[in-house]
Order: sequence, then structure tokens, then C-alpha cells
Amino acid sequence: MKSILLKNSKPLGAIFTPLKWAKWALLETGTFQAWCDGASVLDPTAGNGAFLRAMLGLAKEQDVSVSASMLERLHGVEREAGFVEEFFTMVNADFGIDFPRENFICADILLSAPPVQADIIIGNPPWENYTNLPADYKNLVKPLFYEYGLVASAGDVLLGNSRADIAALIIAKTLVKNLLKGGQAHYFLPLSIFLNDGAHEQFRSYRLQNIDFAVQRIYDCNPHQIFDGIATRYGFASFQRDTAQQFPIPYFIAKDAGFTQQTAEPMYRNNAPLTVTKTTAEASSIQDFAKIPLPEKAKPRQGANTCGANDVFIFDNYEIDTENPAMVRVSNTSNAAFSLPKQFVYPLVAKVNFTETAPRPRKWILLPHNSRTGKPLTEAELQVHETLWQYLSLHKERLAARKGTLIQSLVAKGLWAALLGVGVYSFAPYKIFWEAFGQKTFTPLIFSTLEGQAWQGNQALHASICADSLEEAERICAALRHPNILTFLQSQRMDGTCNWAQPGRISKLLSFTSETESLFG
Repeated sequence: MKSILLKNSKPLGAIFTPLKWAKWALLETGTFQAWCDGASVLDPTAGNGAFLRAMLGLAKEQDVSVSASMLERLHGVEREAGFVEEFFTMVNADFGIDFPRENFICADILLSAPPVQADIIIGNPPWENYTNLPADYKNLVKPLFYEYGLVASAGDVLLGNSRADIAALIIAKTLVKNLLKGGQAHYFLPLSIFLNDGAHEQFRSYRLQNIDFAVQRIYDCNPHQIFDGIATRYGFASFQRDTAQQFPIPYFIAKDAGFTQQTAEPMYRNNAPLTVTKTTAEASSIQDFAKIPLPEKAKPRQGANTCGANDVFIFDNYEIDTENPAMVRVSNTSNAAFSLPKQFVYPLVAKVNFTETAPRPRKWILLPHNSRTGKPLTEAELQVHETLWQYLSLHKERLAARKGTLIQSLVAKGLWAALLGVGVYSFAPYKIFWEAFGQKTFTPLIFSTLEGQAWQGNQALHASICADSLEEAERICAALRHPNILTFLQSQRMDGTCNWAQPGRISKLLSFTSETESLFG
């Protein structure tokens, strides 16, 4: 088949499966024996054909004579012409076989409609977030996310679901179009499909185009280091077409030279990320955990986001002006000392603060926002504060050019000095902070105002819940320290990752009331 590669295209997420792991997958899933017994097999994103070559290698090792009919039941699809030719060359050199040309075709499994259908699909689709795809390829695959039910509406893929992985789309399409009724499919894949909030909730409906599919088992392959240099948490999963999903799902975690079995099931709703536990009793203790009641306005938040301008807003040095205590001198490695109104400069939480009984700031952040409303200051409001206006004006061109839909919507309104993640909640007198990024423990701490200024978090590194009294802060903090909170976080298999204890994950353990009164009195 003619290649349909994009003009000037590069290999998309081309990470080849090592042959020993391709053989492991073929044996673990029974795919090799099924092929020997007459099943047809397809790798829809075959690269240089690792799974098909592994199949032939196993036949050689087990003295299985590969007949012409067996070769006819092996199929591969690959979008990169160079990889296709490499496959034919390697099969001929390693096994002395002229593989049928019509069975290993050059095509993009998403953008073409190869008529291949098989009893079994096995492969390693590219792992790449939609947001990171080349612009021309994005335009081509965007409607497919909606067509195959991975987003609720065509526009969703451009919003919160921009983190949807193209691997999920390839799995969805091949389950629907290329797998025969009742067939099995097995893929190496990013575990975010099962374990992360947001982008893959529709996939976790376990129903695509009115076709049920069931996840039969999942292998969490970290820390086996199957793929060199890949930081993404990845695994291997088996699916059954035309079967309703049942829970719990057997979940195997890499340990030593093998895997230990645990169980996985969603908590609170069926399309929630999977929670992995050692026992059903442990799962029940999480499921039965009484959610912590909070007012709606106190829901967990990330810290302030400078949208790539940390050196403009964050300072290493801070000194109150002895002649004018309403002013402070701030500086960092990029900016010499500059006087700014103290009311707009706030202590910024740092890692070391979580080890201190009385947190002392090491960094400070400039928030040119109204502390009563949380809204960014307009140009007219900035100009009221002469030195603040002078300082920000020095950086206006750069701040106005920051990338991102949300920040640019503010720039378009003339609010070019704004930060994201800032609201009335940012100025609460008490906050319960925790480290949300890269941790394995969960130790929330109360931070009260320092010299009248509320502590701030640093984007995804920190998360917080605000309170308007010390009593309320202590109640919330004590509730967050319940051991079931840590058990829940550990069950999410996000230890040490950027998704460890982000606000959305903690929110699953909270219940919100719609209070109408002011949160901070």
C-alpha cells in the first residue's frame, strides 16, 4: 500500500520493543500458541516488526516449522517506509524467509483504513500527548478522538483533554476496526490511560462506538526499564472485545525479576482512575472513607503560575526598606535590586519549609493582583503604584508574549501582568499546604500569614486548601493526615511523579458545600 506519511514527517513516538520483551508478551498472553493453533495476529504500529520477528524467533527456538499458511496469518502495519523495509531485510537475514509483502504494509493505522482484521492484536503504539503532536498531524487526528468516543465533544481535545495520549486513540480504533468480534488485544502503553485524571475518562467508559471491551489484566512494568531513557510510567495491558468490564482487574506490579499480583478498581465512579490495592479489604477501607466536608470556595488549588516568567515574578532576596516600611527591595539572578510595594510581594513556599516548625521564606513572589477580589490589576491600577508600574513595564513585551490560551485571553484584555492560578483564595489568612509533585509521603502543614502576607504555592509543586480561621485550618489539616489519605495516594501508583497529590486527586476525598457567605469573613 502507498505510504501516506505527512510531508517532511518524522517518526512519531518510535520506541521499539526489545525482542526479549516482545517474546515475553507473546508467551504471557498465549498469543504465540494461539498463532500456532490457527489464530491471525496483527501489529497495527509495527515499527521494524519486533513482535512479528519475535514470533518467528520463538518458532525457531521451539522447533516449530513455519508454514506458508502461518505466515499468511501474521500482519503488520507501519507508517514509516524505512521501518517497513528494515523489517523485510531483517526477516530474510535472520530466518531466511521472504515475508509476504502484502502482509506488512506501509500505512498510518489512524489515517487509512487497512482492511486487515485479526483474532489477536499485539503491539506498542506511539506514546505522545495530543498537545505535543506536530500541528498538521493534530488537525488530521483531532476529529478521531471524538469519532471513537475518547472525548465527549469535538472541542474537548483542545481543552482539558489535550493531554489525551495518541496511544489511547490507536487502541480505540484498532479495537473497533481491526479486531474480530470476541478477539483479544495486548499493548504496551502509558499507564496514564488507567491511572490519571481527566484526559482518559471517556476511554475508561470501557465502551467505544457501542462496542464493549474489558481490560483483563494490567502489568505495571516500572521499574523493569524495558524502554531505555523513557520516564513515562508504562505497562502492558490485555483487552477482550465484546465483553463488559468487570472489577477488580488483576494488576501485576514489577518486583525483582517478575511481577506480584494486586487488584485494581475505580473509586466512587466507574470511569475514575484505577486504585491499586493489595487486598479487597484495603480497597474497601478507601472506598468507605468518609469524605472531608469543605466549603466550595476552599477546594484544593495549585500554586501561582507565572507562565514561564519565574525570573520576573520570583525573587531570591527580600529586604524591607528601613526608610519606608511599605516598600521592599527584591532581586534575583536576573534582576538587580528593585523597590516594590510590600503589599504585592508574598512569601513563596519552598521544599525546606515542610521540615520546619516555623516556616521561614527563602523566596518571594510578586502578585500584581487585587487581594480582595483576586483579579489582576489593570494598567490604570498598576500606574497608581509608580515603582510597580516601572518594574513591570520593563518586562511588558515579554509578559505580553507568554504562550498559552488562558494567559493570552488575559493579555487580550490588557491584563498582561497577570499570573494564572491566582484568586481570592490566594490571599486567605490560613492555608494547608502539601507537596503535590514528585513525593512518596503526604504531610500537610498549616501556613499562616507572615507579616500580613499570605504564603503562596509554586504552580504544580504545591497544592493548598485555604481557611479563614486557625480553628478551621487545624480541623482540615487533621482530617488530611488520616492514614487512609496516604493509603489512597499510594494506591494510585503515582509515587514520585508529577501527579502524586495534585488538587484533582485530593478532591476525590473531599465533599463540597455551596456556601454563599464570604469565605474569609
